[in-house]
Amino acid sequence: MKNLYTLAIGLIAFSIANGQNINYTVEIENFQQTGCDDGIGDDEEPTWKAWATDNNTVGSFGAGAWQGGTCHSTDDNIPIVYVPGGSLLIYSETNTDATSLDLRFDAWEDDCLTGSRCNYDSGFPCPSGDDCREQPTFAGYNFRDSTMCEWHTISNSQGDWVWNMRFKWEFTDVSSGPLIQETCGDSLILSGQGSGQWSILTGGSGGFSNSNDPTATFGGIAPNTYTLQWASLPDCINPFSFDIQVDLNGSPLPNIATSSTVFCEFATLNFTAANGVTYDWCLNDTANIIANDTTAGAYRLTNTSLNDSIVYVFATDADGCVGIDSLAFTVEVSPSVEIGNDTTICDGGSILLDATDGVPFTGYSWNTSETTPTLNITAPGQYIITLTHTNSCTNSDTINIGYYSPMSLALGGAQVMCLGDSVTIDAGVGFVSYLWDDLSINQTNTFFSFGTYNVTVTDTNNCSISDSVVVDPDYFFYSLGADTTISLGAAIDLTANPGISYVWNTSETTQAITVSPSVDDVFTATTLLANGCYEVGTINVFVSEDLNIFIPNMFSPNGDGSNDAFMLYGFGLAEVDFRIFNRWGHEVWSTTDVLELQTMGWDGKSNSDDQPSGTYVWKMTGTTITGAPLSFNGNNQGTILLRR
Repeated sequence: MKNLYTLAIGLIAFSIANGQNINYTVEIENFQQTGCDDGIGDDEEPTWKAWATDNNTVGSFGAGAWQGGTCHSTDDNIPIVYVPGGSLLIYSETNTDATSLDLRFDAWEDDCLTGSRCNYDSGFPCPSGDDCREQPTFAGYNFRDSTMCEWHTISNSQGDWVWNMRFKWEFTDVSSGPLIQETCGDSLILSGQGSGQWSILTGGSGGFSNSNDPTATFGGIAPNTYTLQWASLPDCINPFSFDIQVDLNGSPLPNIATSSTVFCEFATLNFTAANGVTYDWCLNDTANIIANDTTAGAYRLTNTSLNDSIVYVFATDADGCVGIDSLAFTVEVSPSVEIGNDTTICDGGSILLDATDGVPFTGYSWNTSETTPTLNITAPGQYIITLTHTNSCTNSDTINIGYYSPMSLALGGAQVMCLGDSVTIDAGVGFVSYLWDDLSINQTNTFFSFGTYNVTVTDTNNCSISDSVVVDPDYFFYSLGADTTISLGAAIDLTANPGISYVWNTSETTQAITVSPSVDDVFTATTLLANGCYEVGTINVFVSEDLNIFIPNMFSPNGDGSNDAFMLYGFGLAEVDFRIFNRWGHEVWSTTDVLELQTMGWDGKSNSDDQPSGTYVWKMTGTTITGAPLSFNGNNQGTILLRR
């Protein structure tokens, strides 16, 4: 429960209200005579008069205009206390701005019995005249230094006379202020006007800082609705009564919350609050507003620093009431990471990203899945490193790496020239530098010998690219003859065009060569001509896989130089076992020498003896140069006729 304001029951002087107009009344309480005995016995015959005026600029009469002066008298003896009968009024005024009251009096002993009782006679027709007269003026009685709606006595005396007067005053204008007043919290400064007293009619416990102060502070219990009354004091000149409704609206409870009170530096903190329609958020100090009039009860604090320690929220509800709440938190140090500014690399280039900064951490994690402190980048893209500190705080940094447009460099295809000639290569325009492998730095370069030549160019982005060109001899091609097919094991003679020198792909260096391939092959002759150029002759030689041999069925060893020996004709034999038998089955000749079988053969003798004419049987085993079994027309034996 909120503290109630203490009810002040004492009255105060409203000097703060000097600007308000007032009503007032001045009356007689009594007159007194304390001396001036006329010596005639018990009949003293005193007479009194009283006037009043004020210092108004607004009122019924001008300032200093005396009002009153009614004559009062009695015949009592001293000491006399006289209360006049009838009206006691001296003067009253309404709606005046007067602040002070002046009084004037006149009193005497009336000894002249023949004159007017209310006129002072100083001589004839009275022999001795009236006596003991006093006519004082008393000035400067300030209304507003006294309480309102209450009689205040002014006692003055001079000579043998006493005048007891009284006055009371009140403010002219009275009001309670708006009939319905509301505030946020448990107290409200009232807006009444005039002279009166506050009281609580309904609503329960509460109190006023001063119940007679029209602008007193009312204190109660929020939330609650009270009925208050602003009414005139019992003795006010013009009574009044006003009832007003006071609504004390409770301030909302923001109930600030977050997921944790310990955060890592640079982290994002999410705070929530409730019970308001708008929210003002402050960081570290209530004067440091970081978000105001937000309609959602949430705030995200990003990039938290070590200096941050508390967040405040001011929640304003639908009644315009504001409640404040705060939440203290701790920020722990996070790793510092900087992998560089966004950059661009050359096509084919690379850049090394280093997240260590000279400080080891417990963990490194790249968005490329690597967990090393450094990362070599060769492709464009976005790269993110997350570091983990020993306190488990993390921090990340991002770098965007672009690619310069790929460069284009083409020295062209192979170049050809003859011995003694030269060729000029142009690397192209648009580059800021050129570097050939012979250290030339020109756009073009001239070469006088065969070989492979390289150039590296650099563009305005400091990107480099290289290319090479081959300078070959200038070749003229021709055919060494029509493509031909030979039997397995056969040979063929090849002859190149005339020139200065020759190089065959068989490594031979003569103009003509003989070849006996076992498989299909291409034979090439490169000839250096007298003019420094080259000719290249080629021929395709195909090898038939079918065995091409012939075994005759007759011979005549008679010495006439014709068909004198039995031989095997053909090519492609690798191994052979050849035997000849007579009709009785006796072996008369044999050989395992392929060359002997093909060049000398059987001369018709056995052990140097001529064998008779007749039919003989031959048998043969062996393999071809391809490894196939040896046969003739599919047979491994046959007959031969020897004729003399």
